[in-house]
Amino acid sequence: MFDSKMFSVLFAAALCIFGYYIVYFFYDMICRKHWKVGSRVVIVGASTGIGKEIAKIYAKKGASLMLFSRKKNELENVARECLQCSANFEGKREKPRICVGDITNKEDCIRLAKVVENEFGGTDILVLNAGISMDLTFDEINSLEDIDNVYGELMKVNYFGTVHMTKVFSEQLEKSHGQVVCVSTGSGVLGTPRRTGYVASKHALHGFFNSLRNEWKEKNITVTIACPGFVATNIRSAAVKGGRAKAAIDPERRMMSPERCAELIVQAAEQKRKVFHLTNSSFLGSLIYPIPLVSSAVDYILRRKMRKEMPKFTKEKD
Repeated sequence: MFDSKMFSVLFAAALCIFGYYIVYFFYDMICRKHWKVGSRVVIVGASTGIGKEIAKIYAKKGASLMLFSRKKNELENVARECLQCSANFEGKREKPRICVGDITNKEDCIRLAKVVENEFGGTDILVLNAGISMDLTFDEINSLEDIDNVYGELMKVNYFGTVHMTKVFSEQLEKSHGQVVCVSTGSGVLGTPRRTGYVASKHALHGFFNSLRNEWKEKNITVTIACPGFVATNIRSAAVKGGRAKAAIDPERRMMSPERCAELIVQAAEQKRKVFHLTNSSFLGSLIYPIPLVSSAVDYILRRKMRKEMPKFTKEKD
């Protein structure tokens, strides 16, 4: 049985959730930001998955696109698809540009910023989508050297690469009063089994961008953090150390499509949202997780969900 204090806490949480949806409804209807045709959009991690679909949406909207990734052939394919997507656009169409490079290479980050400056004269929207995942438990990492390798690689790509890219574009964003859109994850505010290093890197991103938003407020630079749930992309097959996710039987069938995910992210960017959870479960989890007792229930749900998504996930005692 709940005592009166716990009931009051839960009732207050329910009111907050209800109030959020009321406010969001009117915000979505009245305060939606209008898209500016010809906006200069740079998408980092644009060769596959969510980044690819975001590029196609912006192409339909008449954006000037710069696509960045390590994979040249995939980037060229995405550029062609974007050009086809913009076929029905009534205004001036620009062929998407591509720039091949590695987000973990500082020189590549600097080179991309220079290419964008030369091609477009600046940046209006910087979409940071590059990232890698992991799929193994902490106990499966055998040595301190392995910890440095696994966690170091995750932080190098997901955190430091993203921070470096933000830095090299800071002057362009200041001049245009632009926007940074960081594609994070719902796990960036929770804790997901078998993802300790990945989740840690995303927690770091949330801390960085939430702080940066306050620093850049006077510069009129908007910072949006988008938090998808499980999305049907190839990020699990490229996970650090491989793991069970790589061998799982069609785990994508129960996940959000990258097309829908990209649509929601672009919508959140247009609304200039600060932090946007793409799924109700992610939003509710982030809202109630700090509440004592409720956090245990959230952790239990996360463990059960992981078992469903990854059939071979070890069943520990709850």
